[in-house]
Amino acid sequence: MKTKLHKIIIIAVVIITTAIISVTGCLEKAFVFFGLKRLPDSADAVRFVDVGQGDCTLVQSDGTVMLIDTGDASHAISLCNYIRSLGFEKIDRVIITHPHSDHLGGLRTICQRMQVDSVYITTVPPSDLRDREVFDGFKESYSGEIVSLAEMDDFRFGGFDVSTVFFDENAADENDRSAVISIRFGEYDFLVTGDISGNDVNINHSADVLKIAHHGSQTGTSAELLDAVKPDYAVISVGADNSYDHPSDEVLSRLKEWETKIYRTDCNGMVSFFLNDGMQIITEY
Repeated sequence: MKTKLHKIIIIAVVIITTAIISVTGCLEKAFVFFGLKRLPDSADAVRFVDVGQGDCTLVQSDGTVMLIDTGDASHAISLCNYIRSLGFEKIDRVIITHPHSDHLGGLRTICQRMQVDSVYITTVPPSDLRDREVFDGFKESYSGEIVSLAEMDDFRFGGFDVSTVFFDENAADENDRSAVISIRFGEYDFLVTGDISGNDVNINHSADVLKIAHHGSQTGTSAELLDAVKPDYAVISVGADNSYDHPSDEVLSRLKEWETKIYRTDCNGMVSFFLNDGMQIITEY
């Protein structure tokens, strides 16, 4: 009797599954129906991910995802888990603004755990031995497409236009070798600055949202930069109770003088800008 009942149950499950696949014409939708998989988050959004004393900007559009920097190695697994929780099984592109461990350190683990199609990164290695080890380790282990930052053309990513606003690969200060990236969606422009410092006076680009350089260090975010960018919102990616006293009082004062709304990952957690119906800002731990 039990054997017969088991057979009936199995047959019923097969019939239901077959019917779903037949109606939808897509196995993936069957997995979604049974809760085995979720579809990629459909929002067009820019998320400044809380990766402690590091940087990571997640851009999602049209069912695809791109990262600008990855944070350090200690946050890589949780970052992968978060990306998968949004329904993404692969990362279309990664842009590394400059090869310091707090921006590059998570990339090797991410590439091991998820498919990453393309990585844009400088060809100039860092001088610090630890950073150099991370830089070389990634290049030796990654089998996908590597594109020199100096050769990165402007491109379309879903609903976003992505372009390099400033990049000085041979600057004396390694932080000033950061690529400054504009990601624009319709009327909204985001400027991601890496750790650029003195070179920020060369930036002539307005934006609604400014990712503050170098975690709010006093060496960056000059008055000249703010005069050029004129941001309505500033996001500071910074670790709680960090040993560098970031963000600096000088930078915070400059932003307040400009009446810029400030978000901090150490205080607000991840800061997400949703762009499908105007701009909506959500913070979450």
